[in-house]
Amino acid sequence: MGPSRYGSTVAAATGGHRRPGGPNRRGRVDRSAHDGTDSTGIEGAARPPVAGRRPGPVMARSADATRTRLIDAASRLFAERGVNNVSLAEIVRAAEQKNASALHYHFGGREGLIEAVLERYIPVIRGRRLELLDDARSSPDDDLHSAVAALVRPVTELAQRGEHEREYLHIGAELATGPQRDHPKIQALFHGTAGGDVGKLVAGRLPQVPAPVFWERFRTVSLLNGRAASDRIRMLAGEGGADPTTLEDEAFVVNLIDMIVGALSAPVTAGRRPGPRRR
Repeated sequence: MGPSRYGSTVAAATGGHRRPGGPNRRGRVDRSAHDGTDSTGIEGAARPPVAGRRPGPVMARSADATRTRLIDAASRLFAERGVNNVSLAEIVRAAEQKNASALHYHFGGREGLIEAVLERYIPVIRGRRLELLDDARSSPDDDLHSAVAALVRPVTELAQRGEHEREYLHIGAELATGPQRDHPKIQALFHGTAGGDVGKLVAGRLPQVPAPVFWERFRTVSLLNGRAASDRIRMLAGEGGADPTTLEDEAFVVNLIDMIVGALSAPVTAGRRPGPRRR
């Protein structure tokens, strides 16, 4: 009896070998190397992945969706409970991920995840701040309000955009005053918002304030800016909501700008002009 029509399959299963693309025992060319089938001839049968090959578009979309779900879950939990009060396991569960290693695969760990949460809106703040800085630079040299508006408005405008943006402000306000504030990557991300560019412009318009005093004040009002926007969101979202003394949104922003201008330009007490801190 001649070879079975399934002889090539049997040969493959029992350890027989033939060159892919070459003739089989019946002289027929093995098309598995050319037509997307495996050695069984079944269309679409699984084949080992090629090392170094980039993921296809479907796999890439799936990975992007997983990454986004993890960031969304972390953002919500960090904002609700605090960055240091949420475990990575809780974030994985909140993101509905069955594979606990997904978070480490995408972010490497907690620090990488925190950075990813911040990186979402750093470009938004930076872009808007640079726009306002361009306007402020064309204003008179004694115009502090337009320069300070470049510090304040990108943050308060972000609070009006949506829930994820408001979560970012809560997290940013916590990180700016918490133990992570000295982490080089966190510092680099905050510097990326172009707040320092605002400080340089305002400092140039307040030559009467000594540089060490000015930058101490500027660091303080920068924290005030983020905290004020964050606390206002929490207050308005709380059970009590706004009370009769609560300002409307634009009035709140204008008042915050006025407060910061006043703090930066306040006279330095005569005879008590401090110098830089000695190490």
